[in-house]
Amino acid sequence: MNIKDYLSYAPITGKFTWIKNPNNKLITVGQEAGTLNGRGYLYVQFQKKRYLAHRLAWSFIHGYFPIAIDHINHDKLDNSIGNLREINQAGNNKNRSIFKNNTSGATGVTIFPNGKWRAAITVNKKKIHLGMFTTIEEAIEARAVAKDKYSFHENHV
Repeated sequence: MNIKDYLSYAPITGKFTWIKNPNNKLITVGQEAGTLNGRGYLYVQFQKKRYLAHRLAWSFIHGYFPIAIDHINHDKLDNSIGNLREINQAGNNKNRSIFKNNTSGATGVTIFPNGKWRAAITVNKKKIHLGMFTTIEEAIEARAVAKDKYSFHENHV
């Protein structure tokens, strides 16, 4: 059984729709396919295998599953092909959204108990200390300059 015989993919909306029932009593033809996993990504189950919807979308359009795919707008549910790009794992890690426990609101910027702001960036798995700053704006600027300097050349495959 080929999954494309059972599902259609709309590249503009990023939605999958069942066009044929794969012998599942819970699925009806015309129904949108997909279930949320615990990490907020949509997956589609077919033949007892789970496919992440963004990876499946890429495969439907390009014919293969890449190592990593990035949601350009950081919306895990926007699986439109224009919002997806192939990227290596290091580049995907660098493009992550700010962590939930981030207190400064800026990537790579933390405040120390003495009230100084520290800026840092990770390049090739090594953390680079960019300095301590009096204001958060200075730390954010230092981080932005470093991001441009180390320019994520390795991001895209």
